[in-house]
Amino acid sequence: MAPHASRSSVRRLEQLQIRVQAWREVRQKRHPMPAELWEEATDLARELGVNQVRQEAGLSYESLRRRVAGTRSQVSGSRGAEFVELARLPPPSVTKGAVTFEIERPDGARLTIRLEHATIPDVARVAAAFAGDRP
Repeated sequence: MAPHASRSSVRRLEQLQIRVQAWREVRQKRHPMPAELWEEATDLARELGVNQVRQEAGLSYESLRRRVAGTRSQVSGSRGAEFVELARLPPPSVTKGAVTFEIERPDGARLTIRLEHATIPDVARVAAAFAGDRP
């Protein structure tokens, strides 16, 4: 435990661990962890550190770290990324076979798009809709 960890933080971490385990026992495959569990984990990670919370609650270090970093940028007034970079894709006429795009919102929601034939504007519209932007 971190030397500055309060007893209430330690208790909250123990409760989070129990709640995450209970969710894992009843979850449906590929369903994301509920937002309230991520919020609690993020709050605790700011107090106790990302690694400790990740280890105790059995969470992904990168996912938790991104959420803590995202929270900090929102607190400081930054809205975070508001676009999806697609510049590295080959032109659609060159693309052969299926193309897969994975998009993750700051709240942890994920979208995977697998397309046989699509243009970059098609994918950009889907990504914008997922992000909550109006086309």
